[in-house]
Amino acid sequence: MPLGRTISCKHNTIYVHVYDGAMERWTVVVSEVTDRNLRTFLAERGMKKGAISRFVEEAVEERLFRLTVEEVQARNANVPDDELASLVDDAVRWARTRDRD
Repeated sequence: MPLGRTISCKHNTIYVHVYDGAMERWTVVVSEVTDRNLRTFLAERGMKKGAISRFVEEAVEERLFRLTVEEVQARNANVPDDELASLVDDAVRWARTRDRD
């Protein structure tokens, strides 16, 4: 039996089973309305096998990105604009020198 863990939320339970491969299998519990709406949305666009997995993965990645951006913005809310611009310029210069190596 694969390793696994359960994360319980108020209305959802996610079971994450870890396998030897690069992918992980989740069992996600959603409402019937959400299930029907997603399946209808995907079917109307001609999406087939694997479409739900791709949709969920993209949605999770997008949400994680948005949360990260919000955290960074909150953390830097009191930093003056000119200081932020200088930090960004320094980071871009650093990245460009690393790219050449």
